[in-house]
Amino acid sequence: MVADYVLSLSAPHAVAVELIGYNDAGTEILRRPLTRGDDSTFSLALSSAYTGLRYRLRHTDRNGCVTEFTDPHATAVTANGTHGVLLPRRRWNGQRPSAPKPGTEIIYEIHIRDLTIAPSAGIESTGTFAGLSQPGRRTAKGNPSGLDYLRSLGVTHVQLMPVFDFATVDETGDLSFNAQYNWGYDPDHHNAVEGSYATDPTDPSTRIEEFAACIDALHSAGLRVIMDVVYNHVYDAGTHAFFPLGYFRTDGGELYDATGCGNEVATEQPAVREFIVDSVAYWAQAFGIDGFRFDLMGTHDVETMQAIRRRLDEIDPEILLLGEGWEMGNHLEAVTPADLLHADEIPRIRMFNDQARDAIRGDNFDAEVPGFVAGHGGTECSLELFCALTSTRYPFLKPEQSVLYVEAHDNLTMHDKLCAVAGLDPASTKAADDEELLRRHLLAMTLPYLGVGTVFVHAGMEHRRTKHGDENSYRSPDRINAFDYDRGWDPRHARVRELFIALNRWRRQPGWPQPSSYAEVDERYQLLHAEPGRLSFLIDGGEQREIYVAINARDRDWEIGPLAEDKRWVHRLHDHEIDHTTVEGQVVVPAISASVLES
Repeated sequence: MVADYVLSLSAPHAVAVELIGYNDAGTEILRRPLTRGDDSTFSLALSSAYTGLRYRLRHTDRNGCVTEFTDPHATAVTANGTHGVLLPRRRWNGQRPSAPKPGTEIIYEIHIRDLTIAPSAGIESTGTFAGLSQPGRRTAKGNPSGLDYLRSLGVTHVQLMPVFDFATVDETGDLSFNAQYNWGYDPDHHNAVEGSYATDPTDPSTRIEEFAACIDALHSAGLRVIMDVVYNHVYDAGTHAFFPLGYFRTDGGELYDATGCGNEVATEQPAVREFIVDSVAYWAQAFGIDGFRFDLMGTHDVETMQAIRRRLDEIDPEILLLGEGWEMGNHLEAVTPADLLHADEIPRIRMFNDQARDAIRGDNFDAEVPGFVAGHGGTECSLELFCALTSTRYPFLKPEQSVLYVEAHDNLTMHDKLCAVAGLDPASTKAADDEELLRRHLLAMTLPYLGVGTVFVHAGMEHRRTKHGDENSYRSPDRINAFDYDRGWDPRHARVRELFIALNRWRRQPGWPQPSSYAEVDERYQLLHAEPGRLSFLIDGGEQREIYVAINARDRDWEIGPLAEDKRWVHRLHDHEIDHTTVEGQVVVPAISASVLES
């Protein structure tokens, strides 16, 4: 028999594992035992005659306890993941867009439903992969939406919030506007595509093909694609395959819960490590995924992350890896956590820099506590900002390891944060019309572009996106989360979008310094001045060029005085615009802005 399908399951606690086949009515029609190997791995080979078979696995442990579950390795599932389905594995053979030089990447985080569900977006097949695959879409007001909008921004990577099969949206229920919503950080099947983003969730192949078409469309638009993956926990430990397989961290039989989601996956176990490595390799090979963002990566171990990096290097060494390196997880004493404190052990994996985030925006969890851009804080805050922009706090080995950001999908948007500090309703006309709030938002958006590292932007920061003060909209309705394309052309916000596009173009120009090591950062970046709400530093741009950066978060102009008179200075960024005017005599940094001058 030619083995078209090979099922394999590492089940150290099992005495028997069986495949149970079902018809569409849910009646058992087939039973096949999996053969146990020497290493507690059970396997079964099947021919193409079984294509389309709906199946589950039945696990019997040493105590005679029988558990039935969907195959955790399944790459095709029925609606709501009740059964695995035998379908041929895809093999991607497309063309990736060229990878940008390390440190010039600009990552733009999106949610499939957010960008495609709004009735005003002018998108067919709303809320789906297919909706994001369509070129030529326009809003009712004639502004670009969907794929064309993404293409217009000048970013290098689009990061997709979870698109694997998650548990918290009923795929057979009402999927219309405001009916159901979830970010998707509730893993059910790590290797299967989410069905609520398909035009037909009941057809196991539709979600696969439409997701593939979406990735191809993004590639054709010149965008590399990062997939947000969640291997640190599962939605329901009690019903998931990982429970009888013993894949969780436990204490005396009780599940550990450093994730805050009820369980914690034991990534240090060899079988779990192999599962995760194989999983990311599958997404890269089947769909051409160009990068992976690891949720709560601090719960993972360094050895697993190193293994992932090695495996992906065999596929394409330019596949980008990044993650949340927060210090968390119930790690064994001999296990090294994959967190910020151990960034030097995984130098080709980037990590979100919370120091930069908090220095710029203020306390991420207390809405009313401001940061540098709100004009608050003493000299220490300005010095903290310089350290954050040069990424000197954490043991990064490469500058691009530091992911510089001020806003992501969770917590308040930057606009809503500034409104909270100012005591304003973020959805009010008063907030939208406030010139000072606008300038502070522009400054916050600009600062990561002036730093050393990888720039990360949450979708909508370029038009002062509001979620009406909702700091955790993971299951809030579409009226809170849906993307408002027309907001970027509203005269009150258009300046932000225009600057965003200009910054993306500017950041990628060859003239902007991209140090390749921290020795180079130390040599080329010189702190000049720090006081409350103000900071300046000098960059050795090479080839006898100097770049002067001055940041003014105060509400009055900063008169610095003339720079070195033996050089000709030209503005590169001034008063929230890309500028190329020659500077003579006094240098003035307008209130609540940043100026960049080059000799």
